[in-house]
Amino acid sequence: MNQVVDVVKSLRGIAGCHLSAASPVPRPALVVPAGQNVSLPCNLTSEITWYHLRSDQLLPLLTVSASKFGEDVVTPHAADVGRFQSLSGAGRGLDILEVGERDAGLYFCIGRCSGAVCLNRGINLVVDGVDRESARQPCWSLAICLLPALLVLCFLFIVGFYLCSGCV
Repeated sequence: MNQVVDVVKSLRGIAGCHLSAASPVPRPALVVPAGQNVSLPCNLTSEITWYHLRSDQLLPLLTVSASKFGEDVVTPHAADVGRFQSLSGAGRGLDILEVGERDAGLYFCIGRCSGAVCLNRGINLVVDGVDRESARQPCWSLAICLLPALLVLCFLFIVGFYLCSGCV
């Protein structure tokens, strides 16, 4: 929740933006079984960009805009392009194919409303059927990588202290 407020504050500070009538407060969690497809709604009809907030990272997914011929033009920003698609129709929703653990997090769309930047209400996506312990695994892998570096720094500090203590 605080992450959304921080994002909104930073957006307001960048261009004097204001929020749409839709609140940035997320809806109740949308629980989806792993491997299923999910459609997320966006009530904005202008050019929009979908974002995914996960582990304190704000990831742009795709931008949807209208072409000169009235058709939607989708510009992907995510590395996994094939799994994120724009819904056709009045709204600018987002389809996520084969939802997995990496898809859990807060989704929201940002667009323009009457010349101002509008933020759609966030959608908290929870993926059911994933092992919660495996979600914590990246922290352990990071600790395993940092431990040798920390030991080397401690060793260098001790050697440096030993060498310099004889210089005085």
